[in-house]
Amino acid sequence: MAELTKPGTIERDRLIAWALGTFHAGVLLVTLVLLLHVTGGLPSLLGGLNTASGLALFAVLWVTTVWSTRRTLLGALGPALRNEMPIYQLVGRAVWRGGINGAAFLVGAGLVLAIPIVLSGSSSAIYSLLAGALFFATFGLVGAFVVGCTVGLLFGGIDALLLMAARALLNSH
Repeated sequence: MAELTKPGTIERDRLIAWALGTFHAGVLLVTLVLLLHVTGGLPSLLGGLNTASGLALFAVLWVTTVWSTRRTLLGALGPALRNEMPIYQLVGRAVWRGGINGAAFLVGAGLVLAIPIVLSGSSSAIYSLLAGALFFATFGLVGAFVVGCTVGLLFGGIDALLLMAARALLNSH
């Protein structure tokens, strides 16, 4: 517990970013699954995925989310989890990094889903893939960025509350 109060503890900040990023990825996945279940789209989606693709998609989501969370928190926490920057600046960073995370996840997911198509060697499938990639490169990235900014705002607020709770627990002992 004493290590949490040392200033500039890199390991502490990495652990916090890892924990919050993993929490974000888990909440995003559960929310997506629940939305798909309620709307009836889950069976058709799962029918089109195999275990390797599903695991790779989750890995892309997890890696981009932990990376974005770490970039958001970089230099934001001081001794005893004190904010080194105003809370509005931290949430603003979370919004920006959330947008980048949304776009990065879309690119990563596109690459994961494109691998089987490219490996099939079918020229018509590859042409369809290129047309889809062109569409997503123009419209999908903008949409993913906007959705990511919205999710970043939500998680930025949640993270600020969680950090305040952790700070209160540290100060109570």
